Amino acid sequence: MMPMTKKELRKIVDLDKKINCLCGEITRLENDLRYARNVDYRSSIRGSSPSSFDGLIAKICDLRQRVIDEIDVLIGLKAKAKDAIDGLDGVYYEVMSKRYLQGKVWHDIAVEMHYSESHVLRIHGEALKRLSKTE
Repeated sequence: MMPMTKKELRKIVDLDKKINCLCGEITRLENDLRYARNVDYRSSIRGSSPSSFDGLIAKICDLRQRVIDEIDVLIGLKAKAKDAIDGLDGVYYEVMSKRYLQGKVWHDIAVEMHYSESHVLRIHGEALKRLSKTE
């Protein structure tokens, strides 16, 4: 079993959230772009010029590339986590897999496993200890 730290696992959760935020920003900019397409550029509306249209497209392209780059990093982290988690068994495997490979929140994991959140967190703590050991 490959050792894995809590910090490395936390990075998976954080990166997943970051990617979701970036995707939300892309969606917002795409909506702005749809509005910008409907603007009559012959009128004198400030801030709605063809250059702002080009700027929106550039921002969207930049954000899409950032998402791709972050997803590449996330895939690598999840592959490492999967190798480590595969060395666990039973409830330890289930909790860690649901949290770090499936991206579920503690409440949902607890409900699915028919445990209290505090019990799931205790299992998680023990699983972290097992993952941090080198064998």
